[in-house]
Amino acid sequence: MVDAEDIKKFESLKKQLESMEGWKIEMGWRNLGISYYIFMTNYNQLKASLELFNSKEASKLWAIENRSKMNQFQIEVIRLFHNYLASVKSLVEHTRIMVEEVHGNKEFLSEYELKKQEIFVNSPLSRFVQQLRNYILHKGIPDIIVRKTFDESNEEANSFIMDLTSLRSWGGWKGKR
Repeated sequence: MVDAEDIKKFESLKKQLESMEGWKIEMGWRNLGISYYIFMTNYNQLKASLELFNSKEASKLWAIENRSKMNQFQIEVIRLFHNYLASVKSLVEHTRIMVEEVHGNKEFLSEYELKKQEIFVNSPLSRFVQQLRNYILHKGIPDIIVRKTFDESNEEANSFIMDLTSLRSWGGWKGKR
């Protein structure tokens, strides 16, 4: 039988455990792993949908009698794209928190910051993805249309195209920092 004293001891031990450096690191890695899993799952689902859209199977969606299916597919891709962009930022923030909590002001932190600058901050693609995420989360979903094209050998390609007019109307786009 567990009594009040046992519960107090358990709570005291739990607080001690949670205050230990190793516990904080373990929980940080756990949370970062979950964030990475979410990011990769969103990426893989979006990629699979886009690959499906360029498959022979997707050609059925273009039939006039399947217009509602095409619309639903388009909405699903937009949902996956939204989730992917949101998970990118979550992973960035969770990584930042983990690095700061584990490494603090140590030498590693300055090396980490240099590498982050090199890979992400100075990357036009990284800036675009972050700003597109901000657009979608803070302004709205841009106009997105589907398009079918054919190359010289009559191979078809399906595309999702974002309307530049709606994107350019937003004042949140920033150039190189």
